[in-house]
Amino acid sequence: MTRDRGLRAAAVVGLAMALVGCASASVSPSAPGSGAASAGPSEPAASGGDGGGGALVLTSSAFEEGAPIPEVYSCDGDQTSPPLEWSGTPDGTVAYALIVDDPDAGGFVHWVVGNISAMLANFPEGFGAELPDEAAQGENGAGGIGWLGMCPPSGTHTYVFTLYALSEPAGVGPGVTASELLDAIEGKVLDEAVLTGTYTR
Repeated sequence: MTRDRGLRAAAVVGLAMALVGCASASVSPSAPGSGAASAGPSEPAASGGDGGGGALVLTSSAFEEGAPIPEVYSCDGDQTSPPLEWSGTPDGTVAYALIVDDPDAGGFVHWVVGNISAMLANFPEGFGAELPDEAAQGENGAGGIGWLGMCPPSGTHTYVFTLYALSEPAGVGPGVTASELLDAIEGKVLDEAVLTGTYTR
């Protein structure tokens, strides 16, 4: 009888340890660069829900802050939209919005995206061609929709990527202009992050 009780106790302890092991093995989604496995190149990563762990930060695996942006993303290349990653999402964020412009060309707009899901923590390379309609890609400076690659007439231009964390959805539709998006998010911005890069022709 004593032996049976000992076996039962051992079984209970073993089961508890197995459950603890399973719980510790599960990994919640996290922002790129956190050390956790990230989504593949064709799939956006889920937001880690940092919840006010710091200021909103926008980065790219393709170029460092202030550094040259690779040619593949320009009119001299494939005009593919560059990869972007963000972290430090503030509490209360329900959506994001993105504007990319060239201040050296009078604020010429290269990308406008409203209604970005708060569940996302990145845009993989080329995601501009795969964004769902609800993401509401806007009108670029050439009158088209979606990403427009860098194409300065000459010299070096700076490109400014600005991501806005919003307390409410932007509530805009496809084809929205940058100025219309800025009007729509007024009073809804919890934080914003800026990434800059350059391109020379």
